[in-house]
Amino acid sequence: MASLKALARRTLLIAAILAPGDLGAQVSDLAVVKVGLETAWVAQTQSDLSRGVAWMGLWRDPHRARNFAVVETADQMVCVPVDQLDDLQQPLGIEKAKITARARAARLVGSEYELAAVERSIPELQLVVASSDGVVTCFDAETGKLHWKAVCGAATAPVYSCGLATAGVVVLQGDSLYLLDWRTGKQIAAKQLASGTSNSVGVIEQPLTSDSAAQEKTLRTESVALVSDFAGQINAYGVSGQRNAWAYRLSGRVANTPISLPDGSHTAFVTDKGWMYVFSAADGPAIQFRYECGARFVGSLAAGRDAFYIGDAAGTFCKILTSENGVSQWKIRFSQSISAMSLVDQQQGIAYVCSESGELNAVDDSTGSLVWARSAYCATGIRGPIAIANSTVVTRTLANTLVAHDSKSGRQISETPSLPLMDMMFVNDLTDRVYLLGNHGQLQCLRPRGKVLPKINRVADQPSDSPATTASAAAPSTRSVPSETLMEDTPSSGDTFDDDPFGDSSQPNSDTDDGQNSLPANEFDADSSLF
Repeated sequence: MASLKALARRTLLIAAILAPGDLGAQVSDLAVVKVGLETAWVAQTQSDLSRGVAWMGLWRDPHRARNFAVVETADQMVCVPVDQLDDLQQPLGIEKAKITARARAARLVGSEYELAAVERSIPELQLVVASSDGVVTCFDAETGKLHWKAVCGAATAPVYSCGLATAGVVVLQGDSLYLLDWRTGKQIAAKQLASGTSNSVGVIEQPLTSDSAAQEKTLRTESVALVSDFAGQINAYGVSGQRNAWAYRLSGRVANTPISLPDGSHTAFVTDKGWMYVFSAADGPAIQFRYECGARFVGSLAAGRDAFYIGDAAGTFCKILTSENGVSQWKIRFSQSISAMSLVDQQQGIAYVCSESGELNAVDDSTGSLVWARSAYCATGIRGPIAIANSTVVTRTLANTLVAHDSKSGRQISETPSLPLMDMMFVNDLTDRVYLLGNHGQLQCLRPRGKVLPKINRVADQPSDSPATTASAAAPSTRSVPSETLMEDTPSSGDTFDDDPFGDSSQPNSDTDDGQNSLPANEFDADSSLF
């Protein structure tokens, strides 16, 4: 009898580790405790994911924040919202919130001494998930509360990608572009696209300084959507205002989802011919510079504060500065190609990149030198880094396990069992949270143990200088051209791509010229477009 009971206990323990948790999560706390994580919340996407997930994104609201009174002990964090209601249904305020937080912490640790309480402020964070059939859901990224669920076009029209803007959520579905309100999910606008074969969208924020606020140097932005099609043409659409028609032709087709800088000032597109195009909103939209990889682009593109990080099929990993019009600050070469999205820790100054062989590498963000390189202790190898949690880098393997690595040495700390996750791998470079999407639509947020409030890994989004001045200085000056102008970046018939596809003497920044030549001023320009 005793042996049967022991067997039953072991069976229950194994089931608890391998099976979803009580809340419907795809991974229980027992499975992730060794990697230093715990479940923050679990939610359901409330959409049919049989056709797949088109896109996931995390948005940091620049205009709203939440304030807390916080008491931290060795293994506990007590947080009391400043706007929490008291017995009289009135907000506590910071002083009463501190008193409440100290009292709760004292009960937890059993201390009679007064504990220090501090005020903490975090931005509002929204997590957006779009299924391929056109259902868009928005969650509070810290609590899992469902803000809204919206349906755009017909379910038969596929969703290709989304963009997050101050004006709202931009959804590219079929041959239309939709704008959804951040607070309600209500459809604000819909626009028929110029091309019925559009397949990706990026968003840039154009700075607009009003006359009344010019002396105060306050900055407003207008959101502009850049939509690419299968032929490699970029069309611009005004999301938050009317714009004149603007278009630009790339060399090749867009190879992956566009990436924007944290402040929205620049967006990068990469083509299957190995070219990266960076668009600026300062005078725009406008093409600021182009960069040629030394080999075919495979899929690795990430953004830092003022730079883009790109890897190619030859194993070259580069940091490209937007402030220097595409100058390559450094390059490092690996023995295998780079196809996974890299993860940049701006606080520690480290870029984590995974090669095709499944090796995780830490690169010094200032010098481009290799800090360490580690392979996973599993046969399948590392698929890529997905988050930075405390002093660890969390990666996902080809076997759908999570692996925690020490950020200083790369040493593998622990690994979870294989998890029933969808193929989409969401990389979070903003906070210390890990977001997982299960095969049946379960959305789960993991956080470092005891860390109730998120740590913002990204440095301040806005430059320290005047926003309007900095943004204007980032892009070369341009000349105006008639509306409806289509700018060609492809050769005429009979030309080849052996040299510069622009066919002129002004060579782009590239992996072969060390980024010393940028586009000449006034070479490219356009008026803006639409909505």
